[in-house]
Amino acid sequence: MTIEEQLKSAILERYRSIRAFTMAIGIPYSTLDTVLKNSINNAGVGTMIKVFNALDLDIESIQDGTLRKIGETKKALGVDESTPRDKKESEIIQLLELAQLDDSQRDFLIALLETVTARNQQKRSVVQASVDETALVSEHHDQT
Repeated sequence: MTIEEQLKSAILERYRSIRAFTMAIGIPYSTLDTVLKNSINNAGVGTMIKVFNALDLDIESIQDGTLRKIGETKKALGVDESTPRDKKESEIIQLLELAQLDDSQRDFLIALLETVTARNQQKRSVVQASVDETALVSEHHDQT
């Protein structure tokens, strides 16, 4: 089953028709009809994010060829869900999945994201260490 067929099936599981779905999420019927008849690859990024969010589908699952609910992709890949992903980072990754980039462009953007993510994690670690230290000082102060 193609991605487009899976998407149509997901829509019809929750809505009585494609038209009802497009009206509910505020996109033109003709836009989604074209996507379903032709290819998801030529669809607008914003439109597809809106469609996938409305259906609780993980946009990252497009690359696997099997659409999954949000969270199932990471679970299938064994990714730890206990660390929440920054919303902006998640949106960027969704855009990367739909963007038509060549391998070098995609590798560059992924490396950039990894660098930014590592820096953010370092900042969070410093802040957490500071909070922990403040709590210890406060706890010690309360005991004396």
